[in-house]
Amino acid sequence: MNIDTALDDADAEEAPPRRAHRTRKRAEHASLGRLIANPLVKAGLVVIGTVGLAAVVAALVGPKRMNRQVYTPLRDTIEPQVDRLAAQAGTLQDQITQLFEKTAPESRKRLARNIQSWIGSFHTD
Repeated sequence: MNIDTALDDADAEEAPPRRAHRTRKRAEHASLGRLIANPLVKAGLVVIGTVGLAAVVAALVGPKRMNRQVYTPLRDTIEPQVDRLAAQAGTLQDQITQLFEKTAPESRKRLARNIQSWIGSFHTD
């Protein structure tokens, strides 16, 4: 055994180079970035942040004042619009039901696919 092979054997037993550690850390950051880029995760983070801010504001302002100045006016503004939209949705449901009743049984699947496609066109990513 000469000195060169003895040094090579000693180098082989050392810990892996630091570069492998950095690569693994980058991969972990990349997977975290992909997770955060998910629209559902983003929406969840926004909801959590909004609820947290609302809790802080309610604690600072007080629940009675919050109800009087925020919730009641907001409810009074939104409630008529929600009622109107619910009434419109009901008529749309009736129209779709009538459409299915008038359609021949063999073409109802095609009609359902067309309606699903039409509804899907309103979905934004």
